[in-house]
Amino acid sequence: MATVLTASLSLNRSGNGDISVAIMTSFSGKGVCSFQLPGGTLGDLQKVLCDPQGPMFWCYPWSRLLFYTEDEPLRPLDMNLQLDAFDSLVIKPVDMEACLERYPHVGKFLDAVRRNKFDPRSAKFDAMWTARSAPTVPADEAE
Repeated sequence: MATVLTASLSLNRSGNGDISVAIMTSFSGKGVCSFQLPGGTLGDLQKVLCDPQGPMFWCYPWSRLLFYTEDEPLRPLDMNLQLDAFDSLVIKPVDMEACLERYPHVGKFLDAVRRNKFDPRSAKFDAMWTARSAPTVPADEAE
């Protein structure tokens, strides 16, 4: 079962616009981390949570997250939404493995771009490259 986290958000009482964030596991309620964030967007929260030196990375080393509300747990929120609009959020990691299983050509294409297969100035340029002939890219290499 995929890990699902919940974030409780509240405006800091000091009135400086900071938001107190407390992350816990959704099913057990076990605390994961808590920290202050100077306002911002869901994208800003994702940067903090996915930062290798961030408060959560040691126990959940995720590179991408999706945020949902408890009322609409199947509809991901726009990363440009302001944090102060929410009291709580549901957090799930992006399941790269499921994405690549459903859309294998995406991983192949991103791998080819990373390896300069489409750059005619590159020594690795491959004018004959096709997704059909490219090897499947494992999820840990696609990130």
